[in-house]
Amino acid sequence: MEKKIVLTNKQGMHARPASLIVERANKHNCDVFLLKDNRKVNAKSILGLLTLASPCGDSFIIETVGDDEKIEKIALDDIVDLFKNNFFED
Repeated sequence: MEKKIVLTNKQGMHARPASLIVERANKHNCDVFLLKDNRKVNAKSILGLLTLASPCGDSFIIETVGDDEKIEKIALDDIVDLFKNNFFED
């Protein structure tokens, strides 16, 4: 399951947003990935997320993979919620 989303957080992807993504991704019993510019990183890894070096305006695909479509959808919605709320920074 996947969804395309744009990073609208003015500070971009820095340690705090990355840690929030990791925290939420780890709550779900499925794999969560962020894809950007043909790179795919595990959303449960803060180092992976920070290596994307993403400023405001970058586009991502959030992808969830698992055995239960319902769990995948919940995880996807949870991560999308962070992006839509600018990681509660603005």
